Amino acid sequence: MDRKQVRAVLLIELTRLGDVLAMLGSVETARSHWPGAAIHLFVDSRYRSLVEALAPGVTVHGIAASATGRGFWRAVFAARRLKVDLACSLSPGKRNAALALASGAKAVAGYFSNVNVHIPYLVRTPVEAYGIGLEQAETYGREHIGLRAAKVLRALGARQDEPGSPGRSGWEFFAARQEELRPRLPERDYVAIHPLAYWKFKQWGMRRFGALAEKIVTGLHLDVVFLCAPEESSQLDGLREELGHNRSVHFFAAKDLVEAGAVIKGAAAFVGNDSGPLHLAACLDVAVVGLYGPAEPSLVAPLGARGAFLYGATPCSPCAQRICVQPEDHCLSRIGVEQVVAALAQIVGKPSSRPSPCLA
Repeated sequence: MDRKQVRAVLLIELTRLGDVLAMLGSVETARSHWPGAAIHLFVDSRYRSLVEALAPGVTVHGIAASATGRGFWRAVFAARRLKVDLACSLSPGKRNAALALASGAKAVAGYFSNVNVHIPYLVRTPVEAYGIGLEQAETYGREHIGLRAAKVLRALGARQDEPGSPGRSGWEFFAARQEELRPRLPERDYVAIHPLAYWKFKQWGMRRFGALAEKIVTGLHLDVVFLCAPEESSQLDGLREELGHNRSVHFFAAKDLVEAGAVIKGAAAFVGNDSGPLHLAACLDVAVVGLYGPAEPSLVAPLGARGAFLYGATPCSPCAQRICVQPEDHCLSRIGVEQVVAALAQIVGKPSSRPSPCLA
């Protein structure tokens, strides 16, 4: 099969939110490379509405419970109903690879080796194809996660100037939603903080976030909005008890990622661990302070973000362990509250500037 025969393409990224947002720039590359083709994108169902806002012109399919056997086979049947010519696994991962291979597509391309590796961006994985020729050999590994999808498309002959950088088309949508939420948000400027992450040792810690909130209010004269999903709300109970007396500190349980994006879009800055909401803030051009330890910012921080990436470097980072080898002195604990306050002061003190991402 050659490029001119491709009439329908399926792009598959069933991993976490940050990985999905990191590959959105490649969606537009696929549209440009196959201008007459229908482009379908499979993502976790929790991300569908958000991705639809950020990637217009693409048919986004939400896949529920793809990690279960029943959910995976539903995804297979949904893919086969599309009758696509080409299916692409956009990052190393068991579900991505298996779904591409089982999709019924005439040709498949992407990552089909090393799909069971715990931290795939630390391992070199080749782009492979069946049923279609590759224009050039590509291998991904120990590189920024935004390059993963770009390398698959590059191997197929598509070029991308800014890998991993989504367009700005969805910004106005989130700004409009932010206006709808204004009665539930502070009247003065605020810093949005998402204090959670899927892995304990990717979390800076609630005590530090509590101390940070107080310093933002008293030192930077801004309000603080702690952001979470409804199912995460109980994890912030300690912060509510500690800071509930402070009328400048607010808690917002967003019903979905579109609502979370609206809250973030209205913020003067965003602070968060290495997690999906940090990538979302960068997508919406909100200045960020990202907190990193188990992973190097050079590998996983959002491309094109403005703000600062603070890195609690240790000899064991980047981490490929399932259990922290030094939990009493883990990497994120090396980032001090004053460091974060200083990084925020640089952002909110110069609203017209666009500071470059940096490592500290």
